[in-house]
Amino acid sequence: MPTTRQYRCADVLRFPMGDGRELIYSKASCSSRVLQTSAVELLARCQSFQTLENHAQALGKEFKLTSTQSTAIKTLLSQLARKGFLISYEETLNRIQKTADSSDKPPPIATIGIPTCDRPELLQRALTSYIENCKEYGRKNDFVVMDDSRSSNNRRYILGMIRTLSARYKAKILYAGPEERRVFVKRLVKKGIPQDIAHFALFGMPEIGCATGANRNALLLHTVGDMFLSVDDDTVCRLASPPQEGESMAVSSKFDPTEFRFFPNLKTALHSANFIKGDALAIHEQLLGKEVGNLFCELPNTVTSDLNQATSSFLHKLQYGTGKVATTMCGLIGDCAMSLPHGYLALHDDSRRQLLSSHLHYKHALSRQVLRAVNRPTITEGALCLAYAIGLDNRALLPPFLPVLRNQDGLFGVLLQRCLNRSYFGYLPWAVLHAPQDARPFALKELREIPWGIRVSDLFIKLAVSFEMGSGRPDEKLRTFGRYLLDIGSQTSQDFMEFTRTQIWNTQSQYIDHLENLLKVHDEKPEFWARDVKKRLLLLRKAVLKYNVPLDLMEKREASEALKCYQRLMLDFGRLLQWWPEIVETAKTLRIQEGIKL
Repeated sequence: MPTTRQYRCADVLRFPMGDGRELIYSKASCSSRVLQTSAVELLARCQSFQTLENHAQALGKEFKLTSTQSTAIKTLLSQLARKGFLISYEETLNRIQKTADSSDKPPPIATIGIPTCDRPELLQRALTSYIENCKEYGRKNDFVVMDDSRSSNNRRYILGMIRTLSARYKAKILYAGPEERRVFVKRLVKKGIPQDIAHFALFGMPEIGCATGANRNALLLHTVGDMFLSVDDDTVCRLASPPQEGESMAVSSKFDPTEFRFFPNLKTALHSANFIKGDALAIHEQLLGKEVGNLFCELPNTVTSDLNQATSSFLHKLQYGTGKVATTMCGLIGDCAMSLPHGYLALHDDSRRQLLSSHLHYKHALSRQVLRAVNRPTITEGALCLAYAIGLDNRALLPPFLPVLRNQDGLFGVLLQRCLNRSYFGYLPWAVLHAPQDARPFALKELREIPWGIRVSDLFIKLAVSFEMGSGRPDEKLRTFGRYLLDIGSQTSQDFMEFTRTQIWNTQSQYIDHLENLLKVHDEKPEFWARDVKKRLLLLRKAVLKYNVPLDLMEKREASEALKCYQRLMLDFGRLLQWWPEIVETAKTLRIQEGIKL
């Protein structure tokens, strides 16, 4: 066996047999064997591609073994490799490439959509920048503005601005405001969709407000059957390239594969950025809608792909089944797009090192100005979805967005991962400028004095992650999860209150445990970071009994009213999930048979 060949643990199942022994089974080779648990633990620690000799040396160093014992470990690993309990890098890559489908050639991105609400100046800046980029590179796509503006003056301004830009650039720019969505709801109802469900999908719940997700649902139905790019109205089509590691591609099981760089202000962030000229749509088309096997076949032979960030089970999925990139995401430079700075306390790897390299860098994070991106194209099975600049393959069924409240894109990402078979996320090593007009630095008290509350999206995400979706088609999984939400939402008020409280307490408890574990792992270093973590823990423990309902429903509501609102929202979203496949098919029929878009 070549000593230079690199191996890692395959996708192995473990079954305790008692007496310090385990039965292990390799999914790749269908081999089984009974070993001492201590030997199985050695195998399980081989989680990166290295030579067997390097694995043996690392294990010997970790457990302070003699050279004779390290040699025995190498012999054991060699035996396990021959039986398929360890897989080689070459074999793994070859199997992934064999899943390629030469007939699979995704179409170009057809539409750039911009959801907006009462921000006409930002919309004009964003729309102009994307039109100019598309014109520069000869793109033939159209544009659509999904407008949820409450102000009639703003809607009139936007319509006039669209006519001006359309004439100036000879661009096809479509518009859908509240009136256009109401007409589309009527068309859906005429085709058999219940009126209340269609209205909830495209308008949300007026008493809650913040209908960003409803606007995104309108964009999904408008572009059904196409590949499209959705960008927020406070982004600008200026592309920055983060530090890269050459022509490589990575697969990752990390929930968040992006890395952060922090800056004291926007001017410094922009000055440090490597802005490039590039076709914004072509960047997404490098990954969007493509088979993963095809992507690895397209890489030059001289390129070494990074497969070490993926779990063994993810690598097994990539080797023994097809899988497409359903969504692509750019990074961002500028405002971090986070509502509160709490997430900085739990950063890991290089982002943590950047944040905590000095107390000054730590303070810079409060400016909100960051560069956040991957440093090479990365395919993940994770569910982190940031919709400020997102490409979506809308040729197959995608889940709906929660029509109301914040972080509906986070919930969308989890539903996409859980309900769509072998649909993956592609992260792109470029960043778009994110520059909202009202950006303000975080206040230090937001980190140290404001306790963390659970939002509606957090609770729905927790339910989606823990619920067993089954192995059916995507439409069946959406309906099954919808029924689950209906069952929960149909409980008595008392039972629903108890369910919600225990769910919130469980989430808070897990977060507290996570922060305490971070303190132990990092030996409470550096002290300025540990001090803030301890302050947050103290706040969380004091506030745990105060937050028994979703925090984002507590604005202008008593707790009892907020709980009723949450229960209605759960019922409405459950019904929407059950009807969404029919809504999508109806939108597709309207488009094909009658030429009707939103």
